[in-house]
Amino acid sequence: MAGNVPRGAVIGCGGIARLRHIPAFRQAAKSGLAEIVAICDPVETALAAARDEFGIAECCGDWREIVARDDIDLVTIATPNSLHEPIAIAALQSGKHVMCEKPLALSLAGARRMAEAARESGLVTAVNHRYRWVPAARYLKELVAAGEAGEVRQIFMFYCTRAKTAP
Repeated sequence: MAGNVPRGAVIGCGGIARLRHIPAFRQAAKSGLAEIVAICDPVETALAAARDEFGIAECCGDWREIVARDDIDLVTIATPNSLHEPIAIAALQSGKHVMCEKPLALSLAGARRMAEAARESGLVTAVNHRYRWVPAARYLKELVAAGEAGEVRQIFMFYCTRAKTAP
């Protein structure tokens, strides 16, 4: 860590990374909570777009370069789902905290391997389930917990917010 500020990298520069993950790092940097030092994506157009939009100079096309760096403390994994498991396990084994986009893994066995790597590392891990704090989702959870919804076999929710517009 540079001082007390964790240094992070975003692996995968597609839509959700540019919409949520990179801006979250930039917001955290304003409060001195974390800083983004590198981004990574094998798709050059996605990497270049994120680099240009956010002014991040350190870029690479191979996630293994990020995982191998000693100056990065944490990674956000926003890659295609099939890459979550190998990247997360490698990052944990190299001493990095991990925040992974959903779904965690492609199989229960893969998720268990990731959980074991997390337990062995003793590092902080998380899966991005951001809708769990949406009031409608919390209310639905309360209804289910209270037995008000009967036996739940499947839930389909659609959540949409209006974009704020200038006056």
